[in-house]
Amino acid sequence: MTVNNFMKKTSAVLLSLLITGSMFAANMEAKPKDDPKPPAKHAKQLPHEKHKNCGDIVRDVMRVDRHDFDRACHAGMTLEDYIVAKYIAESIGGDFTEIFRMQKNGKPYKEICKAHGINWGSVRRHLNDRYDRMNSDAIAAGLVMWSLHEILH
Repeated sequence: MTVNNFMKKTSAVLLSLLITGSMFAANMEAKPKDDPKPPAKHAKQLPHEKHKNCGDIVRDVMRVDRHDFDRACHAGMTLEDYIVAKYIAESIGGDFTEIFRMQKNGKPYKEICKAHGINWGSVRRHLNDRYDRMNSDAIAAGLVMWSLHEILH
């Protein structure tokens, strides 16, 4: 076998491999133009669960619906106001926005509690427990909870 024949055979084998490989590659890369089915999405791109935000966490911990939360936002309540007013209102059977209005009109929450026979210490414990729970839920969801004194949004 001469070098010339060897080169011819090697070239022929490489050329046939190149042509065969390009035919398979062309089949795999080509897609029909009139394919009505959209391309499949990866599992990571499909949301399995709605991502939570801080408002969702507040509603979950406080066990309220979006309507009550929106009322608190519209009233300009801070997170602390919302937790305290909601707790006092549930204790006396009133509306939390009325409790908040009393506080805004100059009556401290401590006096509101005293007037209705509610222990202020239990309100503070409830406030701290709720905030700690919200904060731990936010951390678990990869979020940072806003402070107690920031207005709800």
